[in-house]
Amino acid sequence: MKKINKEIFLGVIIILISLVIFINLFNSYNSNKSKNVSFSLNSDFNNVGSLSVGNDIKIHGVKVGEVVSISLDSDTYLALVTTSYENNILIPKDSIFKIAESGFTAPPYIEIELGASKEFFIDKDSTKNNVDAISLEEIINNFNTGFLLDIHGHGVNPDGFYDMRTWIGYLLTGDELDNSDSYIDQNISINNTSIYSLINTSNESLSNLIRGPYSLGSLFENNSFTALPSVSSPSPEGMRYFSGGYNTFLYGTNRNFDFNAIQLEFPFPEIRDTPQSRNTFSSVFVNIIKEYIQTHTSIDILLIE
Repeated sequence: MKKINKEIFLGVIIILISLVIFINLFNSYNSNKSKNVSFSLNSDFNNVGSLSVGNDIKIHGVKVGEVVSISLDSDTYLALVTTSYENNILIPKDSIFKIAESGFTAPPYIEIELGASKEFFIDKDSTKNNVDAISLEEIINNFNTGFLLDIHGHGVNPDGFYDMRTWIGYLLTGDELDNSDSYIDQNISINNTSIYSLINTSNESLSNLIRGPYSLGSLFENNSFTALPSVSSPSPEGMRYFSGGYNTFLYGTNRNFDFNAIQLEFPFPEIRDTPQSRNTFSSVFVNIIKEYIQTHTSIDILLIE
């Protein structure tokens, strides 16, 4: 009888120990889970396009969250999009939330272009810098062509030199641009550029379109903003230069649509460094793009309704 009681006692002890271990593990799991609990943000858009619940939120192409709800604000009649993120993501309050497309068939997503503010969003904050969805198919159906400008910024070179030129990328490498105009026109296929559609409808040669008098770079130069490539700076001559990234390739090389894509890398000083610089440059930039597109397509983008 004593043996049985002893076995029962030991069994009870083992069960109690197991329960303690289980409770500790459970509490530890919930503690870790609470540390990684997600937070949500609200964004207003005039047009969300085909954005849907479950679509990705990305920073530099990396998924950091997802769309959890889309509804119509009964007061403003704007589309209210709620997005969810893990707590370890810090998003500056001056960041831009842009509805983008992954291509002509892939689902859209929200791309966050991080700002420089030292203040960060917290749970249930509302974002202010929101960019609506743009339908590429609608643009092409209305105008038979289109332009995507993938805008970024560049900084100081690793060797400490700061190139003050705006880099304009058409998917031609720096080494290719270092060649003569005749070499470019005779040896580089327009299929390897991101402005295939523009070249096909223009009377200009490839070299003229990328660095001739009416190239985008030369229009920048005419407005006192140095640029590469252009008449003044036809090639990087071995210096650092970015010819275009994922978006430029994705939209500029899709032969199923007559679309053009151009990468723009702006320096910080005199363009992005102060509110006054940004305002001044923005006005000039709009006119440069207007002149460029109108020169080569006869479309006045400021008269489009």
